[in-house]
Amino acid sequence: EDLLEELTWLVEQPTAFTGSFDPAFLEVPAQVLVTTMKENQRYFPVYKSEGSDELMPYFIGIRNGGEDHMDIVRAGNEKVLAARLADARFFWDEDRRQPLESFNARLKEAVFQEKLGTQFARVERLVALARPIAQALGLPPAEQEQAAKAAWLCKADLMTRMVFEFPEVQGYMGKQYLLHQGGDPAVAEAIYEHYLPRGAGDDLPRTGPGIVVALADKLDTLAGYFSIGMIPTGSQDPFALRRAAQGVVQTLVENGLRVDLAALVSMAIEQYRLSGEDARRTHSDLMEFFRARVKVLLEQREVRYDVIDAVLAAGYRDVTDAVVRADALVAVMGEPEFAAVTGAFKRVANLAGKAHEAGVVDAEINPELFSEPAERDLYGAFVDLRPEMKRALHAGDYRGFYRLATRLKAPVDAFLDTVRVNVEDGKVRANRYALLQALGDLLSAPADLSKLAG
Repeated sequence: EDLLEELTWLVEQPTAFTGSFDPAFLEVPAQVLVTTMKENQRYFPVYKSEGSDELMPYFIGIRNGGEDHMDIVRAGNEKVLAARLADARFFWDEDRRQPLESFNARLKEAVFQEKLGTQFARVERLVALARPIAQALGLPPAEQEQAAKAAWLCKADLMTRMVFEFPEVQGYMGKQYLLHQGGDPAVAEAIYEHYLPRGAGDDLPRTGPGIVVALADKLDTLAGYFSIGMIPTGSQDPFALRRAAQGVVQTLVENGLRVDLAALVSMAIEQYRLSGEDARRTHSDLMEFFRARVKVLLEQREVRYDVIDAVLAAGYRDVTDAVVRADALVAVMGEPEFAAVTGAFKRVANLAGKAHEAGVVDAEINPELFSEPAERDLYGAFVDLRPEMKRALHAGDYRGFYRLATRLKAPVDAFLDTVRVNVEDGKVRANRYALLQALGDLLSAPADLSKLAG
């Protein structure tokens, strides 16, 4: 009990102190110094001014105790930090004795995953992925070349002394070593960015080459682990695959990139030489995994659950487009004009879904079979508005699309109130289902309105 009281007294009386280190250590890249102080020693680094990245040769430490013998405490902490920084400076000097690319050969001795080969094999896959991903994103030829070069060098620093001792600075050191040897700054930045985001709230890759290598790296990891059946279940995710998938989704959405995610997944799977049912199963599992990540992203944006279901039911291969569609639907649902027609459109979508049960699949509409004024009016309104609505869809103007759709309220209401769809005459019945199916397909292109609650 006496010891517990003593420990409690110490913890309840923390005392801050300042220490210093040899300014010569500032020649070591700043992030290494920060990592050493923050992660290894639990010190606070000191910067030249607020918002500055320029370090000063000082640190702030916290002692669980009073101010007695603070000179001894300070000296002890300075001695420990000096030893750590001396190691860092040694590693920095030694690693720079050879070009960054020379470390790539050693990657043949480093295992990525037992069943997925070495880190060198992984780099070869990343290089193969970089150019087609860059082309899919529409990068100019110069940036495609930078992305390919960055993919080749992005794991080289794993074999350096510095990263072996301080794993937290992988990527950052690759950038520093390449810059020191006079390499392309864009390639150096891409090497650093390809690890981003490292966790929730972290920065995202922003440069074209950096985005390409970041996507290639994460997609390769996901395709590899999924191909050998190592898929996260429940809360278990030892290889941080959810974080990798979330990083892909965030990188695409936050950079406003429009690309077919399913095509990118196929590219990554092809690197593992999968074919047939194995390739199809891996692709299906991975796309479903991405669906859950898109859902999480929309939930974080506080989108209603039924809107999320409606949007994802309409597709999410273009994840950026899915987010835009969700935002548009949320916006128009708050407008009285659209709220008034939601119920009618849901009925149309539900009836359209029954078209398959009635044996109607993409059937042609025959206007000559319309006998009721309401169905002729609905067909006429549909034909008139369809070109404008499709143009709005093609342009990604989903709010404009929904506003155009509100013009269908009156003819839709009249049809639903006066026309019986499931009549005995098979041709008439099929024709009415075909009209509803065509209308439902158009209305539900941005989001499956039948999924909306209420």
